[in-house]
Amino acid sequence: MYLSDLAYIDAAYDDTVETNAVESAGTIKEERQSLVHINWEKKRKEYCALKPIVDSQQHALVLATNVNFDCEFYAQFESIKLLNIDECYALSLKVRGTLLSIQTHQVTLLYRHIK
Repeated sequence: MYLSDLAYIDAAYDDTVETNAVESAGTIKEERQSLVHINWEKKRKEYCALKPIVDSQQHALVLATNVNFDCEFYAQFESIKLLNIDECYALSLKVRGTLLSIQTHQVTLLYRHIK
């Protein structure tokens, strides 16, 4: 076996390791996304107040009852803005012509996702 053969084997090994690392990272990302989706579905079922609502201006309003989970879930959206509703007893939103009243003791945070 010559030195050039060893160099070729090393290069092939490096390519394989790099390819495997990229594929693994892609798999991990996909698994994490599906896990987040599963967690979202689970939380959505657990908390009745957690529901995305689209108004006439196409703003998705999400009512959150779990601070830690929602911050983690919505971290992927850059356009999330946090609206402080602590001082309000009830928040009324006009959604597609209907009035939705939300009591603050049922809702911890209100997120607005501006598209």
